[in-house]
Amino acid sequence: MSGVLSDKIAVITGAGGGIGKAFALRYAAEGAKLLLPEIVSGSSSPGGDELLSEQLKKRTTPIKVTRFKLLSFWSGLKRTDGEGIVKVSLNIPQFNGDIRLMAVAYTGPRFGSAEEHIKVAEDLIIEPQVPRFLSINDSLVTPVTIVNTTENITKVNVTLKVEGPLKITSTNQKSVTVGANATRQVTFGITANYIGKGKITFEATGIANVNEEIEIGVRPVSPLVVETGSGTIKAGDKIDLKIPGNFLKGTQNTSLTISKFPALKFAKQLKYLVGYPHGCIEQTVSKLFPQLYFEELAKLVAPEYYKTTNPVYYVKEGIRKIESMQLYDGSMAYWQGGTNSNWWGSVCSGQAVNLYF
Repeated sequence: MSGVLSDKIAVITGAGGGIGKAFALRYAAEGAKLLLPEIVSGSSSPGGDELLSEQLKKRTTPIKVTRFKLLSFWSGLKRTDGEGIVKVSLNIPQFNGDIRLMAVAYTGPRFGSAEEHIKVAEDLIIEPQVPRFLSINDSLVTPVTIVNTTENITKVNVTLKVEGPLKITSTNQKSVTVGANATRQVTFGITANYIGKGKITFEATGIANVNEEIEIGVRPVSPLVVETGSGTIKAGDKIDLKIPGNFLKGTQNTSLTISKFPALKFAKQLKYLVGYPHGCIEQTVSKLFPQLYFEELAKLVAPEYYKTTNPVYYVKEGIRKIESMQLYDGSMAYWQGGTNSNWWGSVCSGQAVNLYF
């Protein structure tokens, strides 16, 4: 673990998969704090990396919204009439685009299928440009494109409504004349005043009445924050603990650990070390040492890692992982699957293995 980004905050969108996820994992490996990355799961590997998913969940946005509503409908089994025709009513929600209609028919041992595409388009279409999320105190200038799909010129009134932590900073209604088969654009201003779930509604009236509803989350500007403290107390004494309460409601977790070990004051660092979610040779060895020497303390400060196992299990798994990094000449690669020798990793891994055996 090089830690070259240990004092940096990285903002990565699209981190739920693909190259975005790869960047998020790499930046985390370099010590960066990830600002609410959209990662909710990760693959596991020996040595405790299976807890990566649980750790990353703590860094996802606590404001959940359903931005895009899928258009999907199953009619269930229907019986045709004497001419082989069946009629199905479809309740089309807010949607403009192409729908694929699929049907599967059978009688006895015979069956077949067919599909057809249906174009869904209003006479008047509105296309607002709204980001995926906002942060508190953000200001937004959102353009709204108005599309007239008819052969007639029409005057269109566009009205903006907002709910939740949002506030309109422009006029809430604008009018524009749109030519036949043409487009025009109007703009509105919106600000985000506090954290929460908001809704933006655009209503257009003219040659047709249409509306567009968009859910948007106003997210915290801060990444995950961890505050720790330590102290001592004598037998029979009383101490009052003040738990901070200035965090977002529903996201705060507080734990109290009491132990006879003086080293408990290093609980935060030990827990971070044991639960670090990446496994180069250096970090794998670093996980082994505290579990070799402070088995009971490790279980005390990080009980979530030992619900079904114990420190000995992780030590053995770590040694197996070290063995998998050994090259033909006896030296160690820095990562599993690597082909170049890392002399520092070879020395520190040899020390850990010798101490265990």
